[in-house]
Amino acid sequence: MGLKQTLGMDGVELVIHLTATGFLAGMAAEIVGPALEDPLVLGIFAASTFFFAWRRRRGLREREALPASVDEVADLQLRVAELEEVQGRVLELEERLDFTERMLLQQREPEPGRLAPGKEG
Repeated sequence: MGLKQTLGMDGVELVIHLTATGFLAGMAAEIVGPALEDPLVLGIFAASTFFFAWRRRRGLREREALPASVDEVADLQLRVAELEEVQGRVLELEERLDFTERMLLQQREPEPGRLAPGKEG
């Protein structure tokens, strides 16, 4: 299972989150000293944990909301290609039918100046 499936975010998003948390905790440690029990440092880690959980939940929800898996998308693309091929064949058949209709009409209609078969002038 990949990070995106497990955590709802990819590796880059995770690194950005951890880097931002470390940066904020480092700034807080500069302000209050290296004590990890300080409320400011604890608040930063708590906020980071809350934000991480929120992003994870949102990412997993978005993943569930996706309309199709990769296999389903590939199947749909194949079906669209087949439909486009059939549409091309239908257009070709329409052209052939039009041509056939024109040929039949030409055989039925006498040429100007000629008598129709079976009629004498």
